[in-house]
Amino acid sequence: MLLKNYKKKHSFISYSQSGEDLIIKFIFNHILKQEKFNYFDVGANHPYHLSNTALFYDLGMNGVVIEPNFILCKELLKYRKRDKVLNIGVSSSNVQNQMLNFYRFNVDTISTFSEEEATRLSKMNHYKIIDVKQIEVLCLNELFEKYFLPDFISIDVEGSDFDIIRSIDFNVFRPKVMCVETSIHGGEKMGSKDFEIIDYLVKKNYINYGDTFNNTIFLDSKLIDQL
Repeated sequence: MLLKNYKKKHSFISYSQSGEDLIIKFIFNHILKQEKFNYFDVGANHPYHLSNTALFYDLGMNGVVIEPNFILCKELLKYRKRDKVLNIGVSSSNVQNQMLNFYRFNVDTISTFSEEEATRLSKMNHYKIIDVKQIEVLCLNELFEKYFLPDFISIDVEGSDFDIIRSIDFNVFRPKVMCVETSIHGGEKMGSKDFEIIDYLVKKNYINYGDTFNNTIFLDSKLIDQL
């Protein structure tokens, strides 16, 4: 009975690719002593499959989820009703009323705004572009001002991660925890890490708290200094 109760209290399902959501939960609960938090999910994709925020939604939290694929947005609207679902993209530019080409692939997780990435992936035998549509894009600084500065942000935008991260004004907007895709898929660099992202965020005073190879999890070092 004791073991059964322990399992019920301490066991969690992970929806992330490699357990990133459980690491993030540990950071908030045991390091920052924060049970509830809000989030931004940039490149949310599916409501639950490989999601870095679905666990927190199930635990009663909510946030802003951003997905340029209109088909996936319908699923997010259906299953993530407490979240603010935005059918837009995120840009590294502060240009107003900007529209960019969104390359939708036969594999949802690799759809991208990056023409370079789309060209590279389309040359691989098992990936095919289904359609290209113009989608509205906004920068993260603008979205933070419009909605809120999230405690946690997940960024997975297939080829544009570094540009988007560099566009954040960290003097004004500092998410407590960030999860960013830092592995490179396909091409000559397949199986390697994007250390540009890691080095940049470390210079912005984020701690490289954990790495699952696919993603790296960062914690604002300023919060550690305050504990």
